[in-house]
Amino acid sequence: ALLEYGAIGRPIITTGVGQIPDLFKHRESCMICRLDHPDDFVFAIIDVLNDEKLREKRLHIYASNRSND
Repeated sequence: ALLEYGAIGRPIITTGVGQIPDLFKHRESCMICRLDHPDDFVFAIIDVLNDEKLREKRLHIYASNRSND
């Protein structure tokens, strides 16, 4: 589901469980939070909402990846 969500250009905020760290890069293609630190989610949401460059960077990554398919 994360790949599909990113494919439509939505910011991803998730935990680093399973293969997520292998598929995504923190602060490049998503925000990876520590599972046992709920404050990480709060700060990630605030970062995404307040940092336009961060949002644009993500959208550009996904748009580039989709155009190469």
